[in-house]
Amino acid sequence: MMTREQHPGVDIHVLDGKAMSEDALTEELDADLVGFSVWFSNYETSLRLARIARARNPNTTIVFGGPHATA
Repeated sequence: MMTREQHPGVDIHVLDGKAMSEDALTEELDADLVGFSVWFSNYETSLRLARIARARNPNTTIVFGGPHATA
C-alpha cells in the first residue's frame, strides 16, 4: 500500500459520480492518472468522462478496470 510519507507528491481522490454533479466531477479529472471502475451500467459514462479527462490534459494516463473494462 502506498502512503503519503512514501510519495509526498501524490494525491489520490476517490470520486463517486452519484455523490457529486457531473460538472464537479469533470473539474476533478485534470490529473496525471485517472482510473475508472467500469460496469455495464456506467460503461458509456466512463468513456465520455475519459474523453473529457484526455481533452483537459492530453498527457493523462487513463486506466479502465472492473468487470467490464474490455467491453
